Amino acid sequence: MDWKLILLIEHIIIYWTYSYYLLYKNKIDNKYYIPDKTILCNILTNQIIGTLSLYFFDIKYIISPIQTINIYTTIYIILLDMFILSIFQSIYFYILHRLFHVKFFYKNFHYIHHKNYITLPYSAINCHIIEHILINIMSVLIGTKFWLCHQNSLIIWVWYATITSVYTHSNIIREKSPMRHDFHHLLKNVNYGSGYEFMDKLFGTYYKE
Repeated sequence: MDWKLILLIEHIIIYWTYSYYLLYKNKIDNKYYIPDKTILCNILTNQIIGTLSLYFFDIKYIISPIQTINIYTTIYIILLDMFILSIFQSIYFYILHRLFHVKFFYKNFHYIHHKNYITLPYSAINCHIIEHILINIMSVLIGTKFWLCHQNSLIIWVWYATITSVYTHSNIIREKSPMRHDFHHLLKNVNYGSGYEFMDKLFGTYYKE
């Protein structure tokens, strides 16, 4: 089976497993365990159809095995790749996310995601499929257009991006001490960024209680 297809399957498994782990670990009321049918259908559509865009994305990467290199060099390569990808992700995500708060894009696309006022773990990609592809998926992959990373680094990067996205959208477990992105869902016009804070601080949209 193609490694990209395996990665898509792993993304879906990690997304739902971690979502329910957070709900169970934090003893969240069982009434939140079963998503509304509309939300569930939307998330699955995004995962099955939208995330398939990853499969067709022209990713250039290094495939030579790094297992033959000593463990310290291997870790260095993976961490460096992920750091570079995360910088591009933070810049791209901020720009596109803020664009989707312009009246036209918000009214026609982004409003769906902001229905999640108090976010649940699995609500991370409850959004319009166009938004999912252009913001969520592209922000994760955009760095590969500028930085030639190793295939193994990319796999771990997608795992990491999935886990952090789920955790970031878990406001229900942090109601008394919201994090940066929680304030975005509550106030809408602050903290547009993902990952690092430098874009919000640079453009004056950073908010911390």
